[in-house]
Amino acid sequence: MLTFSVGGLDEEIMRPIGLFVTTRWAWNKLSRDRRKKKRIVVDEAQTMMDTHETAKWLEDAFRRSRKRNISMCACTQGFEVFLRVPEGMGILKNSTTKFMMKQEPIDIEAVKEKFALSIGEAEFLLTAPKGYGIVKANDDASVFFAEATEKEYRMFTSDPNDLAVSKEVGFSEQRYKTDQAQKRSFVQA
Repeated sequence: MLTFSVGGLDEEIMRPIGLFVTTRWAWNKLSRDRRKKKRIVVDEAQTMMDTHETAKWLEDAFRRSRKRNISMCACTQGFEVFLRVPEGMGILKNSTTKFMMKQEPIDIEAVKEKFALSIGEAEFLLTAPKGYGIVKANDDASVFFAEATEKEYRMFTSDPNDLAVSKEVGFSEQRYKTDQAQKRSFVQA
């Protein structure tokens, strides 16, 4: 797994550019070997919808990904941005599986209409507890629960309170490996 963080960049100008550059670099690097399965996850993908050039490139990457044995995943908390531009609609059409988590009341009608959700599914998304959502593949939908492991949570949390605790505690990959080794020893004993 290779990750890039653009969080330290200026939000308005540099972060969208950084996201585009790192995503394009990953695409160019991973698209060479068509025999090996790969996945590119673009977090905060709605920022690439703000300019025509980056939106067009991302849509094109979604269209061409299957030929290169790449699974593309666009993560966003700004779903409505994808509905505003033709490239966003193209990305949605080329995404056979969609995971939807808790939605804001202002967005629920657009989500309900775009994904043909039932009234019950839409209501569920308005009140979904943390970790719960709906997965939709073609016309089928199901409720799911996702729980991150401790390592995943510490690596990917954006909660400022948890980030402070991680820094205080000194969470590190080495510490995690040591903890896991101790757990395995305990289980084997």
